[in-house]
Amino acid sequence: MDSCKEKDRLRKETGLSDKTNVRRNQVAFQDNKVEKGNDTPIIDPADSRIKIPDLAFIFNPIRDEIKPYHMDGDTTMYTETSIARRNALKSDSQVVEGINDFMSLYQSDGSGSINKREYERMYGKMCNILRINIDPGEYKRIVDEEWKKDSKGYEKMTKELLFECLFELCDIWCPNIDPAEYKAFFEQLKFRIRYEGQKDMTAYDILK
Repeated sequence: MDSCKEKDRLRKETGLSDKTNVRRNQVAFQDNKVEKGNDTPIIDPADSRIKIPDLAFIFNPIRDEIKPYHMDGDTTMYTETSIARRNALKSDSQVVEGINDFMSLYQSDGSGSINKREYERMYGKMCNILRINIDPGEYKRIVDEEWKKDSKGYEKMTKELLFECLFELCDIWCPNIDPAEYKAFFEQLKFRIRYEGQKDMTAYDILK
């Protein structure tokens, strides 16, 4: 099994993310607001019902005003202890439940496998949430490279391979090593995909 650090390196090469330091990003973001004379809270209405503050920042659509979140990094996540803790979360019951629940959004065949078209459909939806302003050309390059890596060269991705790549996704984006946070990450993604294009913020009341 590849270490978390190696997976993070591969993810960064394809433009997704490195294990990030959300607090440093939050401080920089707030400092910029103060310099501009704008004390508006950094959490927008759509994020206000997220119970975990660090996740609220991740899902804030204007979080990248100072520095793109996916380009930052947190060296404390690469100690031997941290890597072991991150790898252990793959079998945590909360994390497994969160990933399996999110996988229900995929249109799979009878065995639970998905083809490249379905992979790209869901990848695009997640990218619209996590990488709002990504360049179309960069997106095409990333999704092609990610499919090749995640599918291991097969025509379809099995349920096991899909679970693996989704765990890597939340492991990279979640700022803390916390099973509840990993599960909440997928809960947010699921609801935002289901309510895609929803203008009425009361749609998120279900997250209370």
